[in-house]
Amino acid sequence: MSLKNIFLFLTIIFVCFLGFRYRIRQYKSIPSASTTFDEQGYLWLGKSILNTGIPTNWSALDVYQDSSKDNKLVNHQNYNLLYDSIAPSIKNWSTFPHPLYRSIESKIDGYQSQFLIVQPYLDNPPLYGVILAFFDNGKTALKSSVKGIRLFPIYSSIITIALIFIYCYQQFNYGTAIISSLIFALGPAFVISNRLALPENLIATLFILCLFLYSKSKENYFARYLIYFICFLCPLIKISALIIPSSLVLIEYFTKKKISFSLIISTMLGLLTYIGYGFFLDKNIFIQMFINQGQRQFLGPISMLIKAIYPQIPYPIFDGWIIFSYLSIIIIAIKKISSSTKPLLIAFITHTVFFLLFGGNNFPWYQWIIYPLLAIFSGVAISHTFKKFSQTMIFPFFIIVFSSLNYYVHYGIDWGKYLNTYRLLIIVFLILPFIPSLFKFNSKIFSKISLCVMFIISLYFSIQIINNFQSLWPLLLNNNYPL
Repeated sequence: MSLKNIFLFLTIIFVCFLGFRYRIRQYKSIPSASTTFDEQGYLWLGKSILNTGIPTNWSALDVYQDSSKDNKLVNHQNYNLLYDSIAPSIKNWSTFPHPLYRSIESKIDGYQSQFLIVQPYLDNPPLYGVILAFFDNGKTALKSSVKGIRLFPIYSSIITIALIFIYCYQQFNYGTAIISSLIFALGPAFVISNRLALPENLIATLFILCLFLYSKSKENYFARYLIYFICFLCPLIKISALIIPSSLVLIEYFTKKKISFSLIISTMLGLLTYIGYGFFLDKNIFIQMFINQGQRQFLGPISMLIKAIYPQIPYPIFDGWIIFSYLSIIIIAIKKISSSTKPLLIAFITHTVFFLLFGGNNFPWYQWIIYPLLAIFSGVAISHTFKKFSQTMIFPFFIIVFSSLNYYVHYGIDWGKYLNTYRLLIIVFLILPFIPSLFKFNSKIFSKISLCVMFIISLYFSIQIINNFQSLWPLLLNNNYPL
């Protein structure tokens, strides 16, 4: 191994270490277990499939109750519904009464809540729940906790950090790689979101992995077939994972002027497998579930605009890194900074259109799928600014990233004490770089130093915010947040 490769390897290890250190910090309690009970739901889904072969979980849909015929003999054990003390299984499913439901009050990680347990559960595909079940230490669903399953998305996000670095290094340069991976590793919204055991975090990892594999697929058959396999799995993870094969098909069409029927076929096979799974368990419920999901509230462009300017995790935090990422996308698209950004822009547009049409309610985790792309866009914009400098980037970075993070660092204390310091920073970072130009002296070096210092301090602010989440989180929960 050459000295250069050793250096790159150590850089990746360092950034991944930072990402892991702050993601693992208080991950059991922040976000709280009651933030979204979807975490436990996916776990129950996986556990029920491994135990009986029949998916059981809580659901908010009415289709199960509307179709259920008789619940008088229903009881529960380990969150699997039994009928007349008989447990469901693949062997007896053809004669076992279904669908069944029962309302159960349960205490999870200290939080008491009411759950409508349904069987068979068909709201979501089964694969992600099965994966989570392998990471749970509880002997039964009744004793399960988010403490174990949250390790999976954390490990997955560390892989994402490494993939961001490798992809950016190969497509752009070392500067873009280190900047992008550091932003994703330490951005507060990225860190907190990556702790929740929801499928979108896995989809985000697979998304950047497929983009990397696609860049290698021309000369590497293994990369190509691995993409096909991932596309097959996508419909079995969650329907939103179809963004991955859709993006790859469009990238190939717009960059190579051809359509990859292999990608389409592998995805369709996965979709047919999911449909067969649903039809076997309960054809009528499966069809009604699809109709019901298709009638969810349509928010369209307003929903995407809210996500862009009002990041959520899922409680709101004004994270300047995400806002700056969207600004970077606009700048990159207008200036056509690099041909290597074209696949990323196509992937971003695909994600946007997908959720404009099918996103439904404004749930924050829909945005998590493109979090790696957002970090890359910011990295490309900042790296390009250093290389071919434009002073117009100084002010947006200061206002959007530096100032928002600076505010949250001092959030909950007397902000007035720091106003003079803030004003001094404005003078140093915004005015000083322009002074040399008044004397017809090259000011680029001053501007680059200002942006570099702001970037480093912004990473420091990000770390301080993460360290202070224990105090910050209750304020967000009570909606006492600033905008």
